[in-house]
Amino acid sequence: MKNKIIKYQLSKPEYREAANSILNTSNRFSVDSNAYNAFKKAGVLDLWFEPIYEQDIELNNWYVLPSGSIYFVTKINGERVSGYGLDYHNTWFDGSFLCHINDIERKATNNEVKTMLTKEAIKRGLVEGVYIRSLWLCGDTSLKSITGNYHFSLTLQELTISTCYDSYILFSEGIWAEVVETKPKIIIDGYEVIFNNNTIIIGSVILSKYVIIDWYNSFKVMGKYGVTSVIYQDRFTISMKHMKLIVDYYKTRKINSRLL
Repeated sequence: MKNKIIKYQLSKPEYREAANSILNTSNRFSVDSNAYNAFKKAGVLDLWFEPIYEQDIELNNWYVLPSGSIYFVTKINGERVSGYGLDYHNTWFDGSFLCHINDIERKATNNEVKTMLTKEAIKRGLVEGVYIRSLWLCGDTSLKSITGNYHFSLTLQELTISTCYDSYILFSEGIWAEVVETKPKIIIDGYEVIFNNNTIIIGSVILSKYVIIDWYNSFKVMGKYGVTSVIYQDRFTISMKHMKLIVDYYKTRKINSRLL
């Protein structure tokens, strides 16, 4: 950090009225402004206001802007920096957002970055149960139903969602995974499951999706006692694994419809 003062800001809200009696200005002003000269002349600059120091901005770091937005710097050009993250209006920009170097307040903490990325992931619909397509999944595994908790690695610059067994990258180096709607191919006792808006067809049997959801929720509890499947009227046997795939599909459709 450098010790050069570039701005001042009001130190306490209760000084606002007194400051306005000298000059009606914003809570923050630069050292080359009329406000700086007025408050310095009045002898209250160091009493009512606190200095903001110029920072050494480094590439490949997350920083906080005055609006509270968090921003990753990928390029520095004189007094301008560019990168990706949230702009002043909390809208995501992919590598094209510009701001003045003096508008950056401080480095963001690991927890602040994780919180921001997690909120952005949820906003994009990257939540448990949806299907995703990403650059970090290959071949037949390019589509995955995700489940688990969010984790952020400052070293890898990655936001993941993971369980004890699986981990899927949702965000890495400015690139997000995408939510997609797909009908999983499920074969139950030789019958391919046919998906409709609110029903599924297995052979000649039509079942409401809510029946499957109720079965799944019930058998999540009963699974503790060794129950792992349902035999439906001696026509077919549906496993917990297949029930989960069906439930996850309808969760995905519900989330996607909310995002439209």
